[in-house]
Amino acid sequence: MSFFIKDKAKSRGGKKRKAPSSGKPAAKISGTKRRNRDDDDITSEESDADINVSGSKVKQIEDYTSSEDENETADQKRKRLAQEHLEKLKAYISSDEEDDDEDPVARRLKQENLARRGRLHKDVASQYVAPTSVDVTVCRGHQLPVTCVVISPDGRYIFSGSKDCSIIKWSVETGKKVHVIPRCRKGPVQKTNGHTTHVMCLAISSDGQYLASGDRSKIINVWNPETCELLHATLTRQHRNAISGLAFRHGTHELYSASFDRTVKVWNVGDTGIIYVETLFGHQDIITAIDALALERVVTSGGRDGSVRVWKIVEESQLVFHGHSGSIDCVCYVDDSHFFSGADDGSLALWSTMKKKPIVTVNKAHTGKTTVTSTTLDNDSAVEMTSDDSASAAAPLSLPSNNSSSAPVVDAGIVPDFGDGLSMKKENWVTAVAALHNTDLVASGSKDGFIRFWKCGNEYKSMSPLFTLPVLGFVNSLQFSADGRLLIAGIGQEHKLGRWWHIKTAKNAVCIIRLNKLAGSARKNI
Repeated sequence: MSFFIKDKAKSRGGKKRKAPSSGKPAAKISGTKRRNRDDDDITSEESDADINVSGSKVKQIEDYTSSEDENETADQKRKRLAQEHLEKLKAYISSDEEDDDEDPVARRLKQENLARRGRLHKDVASQYVAPTSVDVTVCRGHQLPVTCVVISPDGRYIFSGSKDCSIIKWSVETGKKVHVIPRCRKGPVQKTNGHTTHVMCLAISSDGQYLASGDRSKIINVWNPETCELLHATLTRQHRNAISGLAFRHGTHELYSASFDRTVKVWNVGDTGIIYVETLFGHQDIITAIDALALERVVTSGGRDGSVRVWKIVEESQLVFHGHSGSIDCVCYVDDSHFFSGADDGSLALWSTMKKKPIVTVNKAHTGKTTVTSTTLDNDSAVEMTSDDSASAAAPLSLPSNNSSSAPVVDAGIVPDFGDGLSMKKENWVTAVAALHNTDLVASGSKDGFIRFWKCGNEYKSMSPLFTLPVLGFVNSLQFSADGRLLIAGIGQEHKLGRWWHIKTAKNAVCIIRLNKLAGSARKNI
């Protein structure tokens, strides 16, 4: 079955080229038509002149004279640039990381190659320790629940979106506001400089050049993360319902958007604007989340259609996975071959793109007693596991916040009534998941009063709880920083998609959680 729709012009191979304007008829070659390849071929001199490193412009080398530049061949130039890259790597790698058995430069190059291929994996979860009160900073500024958070690639700034239709830029170092993009009054898209409805999702490009935001009014805005200036907006509403998720492909400006209209759309973001590419069909219910890494593949969760789908953009195909019994509300990539999902039945699932069923399923993940089901090639086995929430309860975390009380520590399995007359003991939906890419560390959030950290076992065949962090409210969004030193959480009094419950004692805030490692483990830092 077909799930991809393309522009007619694209399916026909694009517009036909115009005939040469010389006035002479074009000569036929062997009775067949051939395309003019002059515009497609790029000489080595042109490609070398436009080399970019990490999205930034390369400064012209002034040490060489004009005669030397003319005599330097393309191979010599590539060799010189490679030597310069090696010198930078040697300067970057500190002396304490040197290993007698393996060259640190070779190890770093090997890791970069594996990361590009999506096969890099690091076992770091066991090196982390549970955060203390001094490691948590609460940033308050939104009037309504926080729905989404992202952190800049350099780890200096945080961007948060809310139901109050605003976007706030925070400083990680100080925890204070840097810039606020306020709510705008409804009007023509060309005249608005913000959002007029709930901000549902945020995404930032891997080079930090673009920040994308989506709202309930089907609008996608692209901002400059440095100045928070609006660069582009989708003037025509390609989606027919709310934008529920955004994700940039790593290393590119290719943007993927998910919507309640059950479609995924592909865009190219550039200086000229947001260019629509194609639409992907397949989900039978609203799409609740989306994520992407370096490969041209996207993972989405389909809400109550009970499926998680991996879209292969180039192959124009998709993989369909089933395993949860409830609505799948969140999903994220661990690496290009594994992903992590959560549902409103309280279960977490770890998947592989090579299997249709979850490798590991954690039932009732956000209660004191969890059941872990591990799926193997031969059979399924269930192991009952009790998370040690009593250890967290023994030393309550006092989250510093202006004019707010400390977050209460909730004993696992005995969730109190939060003043709305409804006990949340049996309704601990998994509302957010996050993974430290290419590692074994993942985190999940719900409304049980805890953010829970998990460790993936060897070859992703098992999952075990690490520690918990008490946080009062709905954990609507989670994201790790690229270096693994921070976890950002978006907290609200309500669920990001509705108002099924309202926790009056919770605060709408952004939590900056600093993650520390055991002594002696910093040598092989991420």
